[in-house]
Amino acid sequence: MRRICPESLFGILFLAICLTLATPVYGQGAKGYAIVIGLSDYPLYPQDRQIHFGKNDAIEFAKYLKTAPGGTFDTTLLVNSEATRSGILTAIKSVGKVASNNDLVYIFFAGHGAVDDSGQAYFMPYDADSKFPEGLGIRMDELLGDVAKNISSNVVFFIDACHAGAALQPGARGDENVVPKLTEEWTRAFKFKGDNLLSMGFFAASSNEVSWEDSVAEHGLFSEYLLEGIKGAADTNPMDGRITAQELFRYIELHVQAESKRRFKSQNPLRSPIWVGDFPLALYPPNLKSRAETLSGHVKGNHPDVAANQAELAQAHTEQRLETIRRERPLLRQFIREMPKGADLETHSSGSISPELWIDWAVKDGLCVDSKTSTLLPPSATNRSGRPVCAEGTVAAESAYNDVRLYQSMVDAFSMRKWRLSGESAYDHFNNTFAKFSGASRSLGRILAEMSKRAVSQHEIYQEILVTPSIPVAMLRYLNSNSVLSDNPSIEELARVHKLLKENGLVEGMAEAIEKVNEAESERDTILRCKSSTPDPACSVKQRYQYQVLRSSITSQVYPQMVMAFEVASVDPRFIGIGVAQPEGTYHSIHDFQPQMRMFGYLHTMYPLVRIGISAGQLSDAYSDLSDSSHIRDAIEIGKASRISHGTSLQYEQNPEELLRFLKERKVPIVIMLTSDDLLLDVKGEDHPFRWYLERGVLLALSTSDEGVLGTNLTQEFARAVESYGLSYGELKTLARNSLTVSFLAGESLWATPYQAITVKDCEGDIPGAPNPSISCAQFLSKSDKAKLQWQLESQLLKFEASF
Repeated sequence: MRRICPESLFGILFLAICLTLATPVYGQGAKGYAIVIGLSDYPLYPQDRQIHFGKNDAIEFAKYLKTAPGGTFDTTLLVNSEATRSGILTAIKSVGKVASNNDLVYIFFAGHGAVDDSGQAYFMPYDADSKFPEGLGIRMDELLGDVAKNISSNVVFFIDACHAGAALQPGARGDENVVPKLTEEWTRAFKFKGDNLLSMGFFAASSNEVSWEDSVAEHGLFSEYLLEGIKGAADTNPMDGRITAQELFRYIELHVQAESKRRFKSQNPLRSPIWVGDFPLALYPPNLKSRAETLSGHVKGNHPDVAANQAELAQAHTEQRLETIRRERPLLRQFIREMPKGADLETHSSGSISPELWIDWAVKDGLCVDSKTSTLLPPSATNRSGRPVCAEGTVAAESAYNDVRLYQSMVDAFSMRKWRLSGESAYDHFNNTFAKFSGASRSLGRILAEMSKRAVSQHEIYQEILVTPSIPVAMLRYLNSNSVLSDNPSIEELARVHKLLKENGLVEGMAEAIEKVNEAESERDTILRCKSSTPDPACSVKQRYQYQVLRSSITSQVYPQMVMAFEVASVDPRFIGIGVAQPEGTYHSIHDFQPQMRMFGYLHTMYPLVRIGISAGQLSDAYSDLSDSSHIRDAIEIGKASRISHGTSLQYEQNPEELLRFLKERKVPIVIMLTSDDLLLDVKGEDHPFRWYLERGVLLALSTSDEGVLGTNLTQEFARAVESYGLSYGELKTLARNSLTVSFLAGESLWATPYQAITVKDCEGDIPGAPNPSISCAQFLSKSDKAKLQWQLESQLLKFEASF
């Protein structure tokens, strides 16, 4: 129900605390005093304008103040007939006689507020007349001035404000001017107290809103969460047994906003313009100390006017939820699954499909399977009913549906499941899976549709997918018949061959690659019904491509792929960059690493706007000789990579600490694939450099790499990070944000710096993700694909956090 405050602004006035200064405000022997006022029955107010639970609010608050966490305050409680004008002003003078400037004073008021015809604001005591506030009402500036004059202590006000009656009375002045008036009077009334004392306040609602009452809890909505928060629930960020003003305000704000919207109409708590958010309001074991001990040494400084908003409080509650379920794996997975994760970067198209789906597609396409190796093969013929006729040693793939042993062996062959039973190393088993399912139709459109579905189920909004459109036959024929490129080419050779490739099939190859993506996207959209009236939710996932260069070949075969990749990416905006595929530990990937980096470096000078992502440091001493490794640095300095994936062999790089500083200074991110590094390189836990990167401030994002073959998804990657490295929710949120920040999407980032969630100037003052950005911010977002998706992620994060 509505807390009635006719012509009002002030319900609960709870003077809580103020703070500190040049010399410590609170020395030894500091005391707490409180004046707690609550009114539920006004004799000169009509029944339909009564406050019902103001007395309850005051009694409960006074009771709390007498506890140790509440400060063991010397409390004066005034309720109903005791809370007259004379009673309130007398209490102020009485407290002023005993409270010193080392002490702390709370004044709590739950009652009506009013404005007169001139817009002057009043607190309404028990004996005040709703029709004549000038009579026995206590003028706002009078109360503040009286407190300032009589109480030379630190004070904080908590005010439950509503607009109720004035806005409903025909021709009456509303309370639009009360908040500005309050700010003006507040500043004037306390300014003369000097630099040694400060006062601040909490307000239950903005000037044009009702302050609601909860008939179930029998408290004002604001008071309900004020009491709940200060009794311990607001101890969230950090959870240290110390509830600060900022923590308490965030708690009240979030819950009052959420509950009022759900049950009544919007109510938005405010705080005073004078504010010190880190001031402790309550202390709990094991940090329960005397207030004097805790507050002494609190020095004067430039206390920023920290924007207190529900998003910050919601994040604190979400952090608290993660801490609660950290060791309960099912709940942790559920939490992370529902968490918005932004993007999956550097993910391989064919490696993303699950083995079960490859089997389904093989059956649909009428393929056969080698019963010993589980390799998919085309049928030798089809019978009259259209069923496959399979060669000796092979059976129809559909046989797997009724043959449990065959089905399980195919799943094992197409993935890393039970790889230890294969007789192969993990590295070899992984690489061999692709040849076994490659006989299935690898329609890119079908793959993109499935990737979209998996992404939306994981609460992803963007994917950067590595694809390799075919190299034109004319180019390959030309290169095979002409030994035009040495194994270690010079820049002059690269330039000459670049020119020759343009003259021998490159243009045709570009058209072919672009058309292949056109067809794939059309097929994807058809499968997902994206242009119908009932589109699949997966249609909302944005997909872009990295032209994938296969590096485990001789130089004369790798370089044409690079040239084609840069050409296509320079003309088709869907190709947002270049990527690298195939293991780094193969002969050509290791032996030709430097020449390949020089190829990238040369082409970067020719196509400077094309972004380059290189898988580097994807090595471990289990599979490679790492005695002289500098692949990560070389990929950046020589290959001009603006993003590195894996980076697993950091500790084997020359001077790794200096490299970490280099990565941070250059703002080069590392995309980490924890499951891939574990299964394929046998690097995990503390052997993995993840924590090293994290603690040195290097930009990090998580990726699945080949989620189908590896049997993972982005939820599992985030969960592995939590379980292996004890990440907080704030760190998970940063990883999600980073995934879009370090993406190759076009446009400026929403963040002024990639290392902090501080918006660019155009969006300064906006809450990221809010439904109605300012005009300047909306214009900025309209010009940037990256910023638009970042804003979308922030919106999703706000909703996710609000659920806690």
